[in-house]
Amino acid sequence: MSSQGARRHRRNLSPRTESLEDKTLLSAGMGSTFAIDPGIITKAGGTSTIKFTINPSDFTAPKGGKIVLGIDVAANSGSSVKPAIIGVTSNNGRGVRVQHGHYSKALVKSNKLPNSNTSAVLATVQVPRSGQKPITYTLHVKGLSRTSGQYLAGFYLPGDVNGDGVVDKSDIETITKDLGSNSTSSTYSFDADSNRDGKITIQDMKPALSNV
Repeated sequence: MSSQGARRHRRNLSPRTESLEDKTLLSAGMGSTFAIDPGIITKAGGTSTIKFTINPSDFTAPKGGKIVLGIDVAANSGSSVKPAIIGVTSNNGRGVRVQHGHYSKALVKSNKLPNSNTSAVLATVQVPRSGQKPITYTLHVKGLSRTSGQYLAGFYLPGDVNGDGVVDKSDIETITKDLGSNSTSSTYSFDADSNRDGKITIQDMKPALSNV
């Protein structure tokens, strides 16, 4: 395992990534989001896709070559779409393992988020080794309740509590200390909440440990 941990590099994850530092673009407007891609669902209840590419230099993966990547989707400002991630597929069209989550109502209320139509997944993806070709994945998003419109997809590294791009011992210690907290607790940390459900539990610790 590299002593650098799972490292992310801003502005390199996707060729269509834009305004990476402007975290207020995502409906949550919070968290260590390192890439934001726009998407649009044109038909009521239809689906949309966003492709993102992982290069060998984007991450230093743990042993096994895989990391857990967090992706959340939210309606763009002024959009009534209710976007939900229905899956992530790899180059060959095979689905990758994902864990679904949804922003809790308490989290939306306590943080005064402008849009409650936000959901997230944790996707286990392969990181190509040095010298290998980049791997392109496809994010599949559906408009729930026959909605359509513009949305934003944000990418984050579960376990990177302090936002320095590395998951290490200090991040794990913070999550351990915050276990049992919820979105209304003074000790709650949004970036320790890997699955974005408004609670810090062992389910948030697992993906963080995978990314050390």
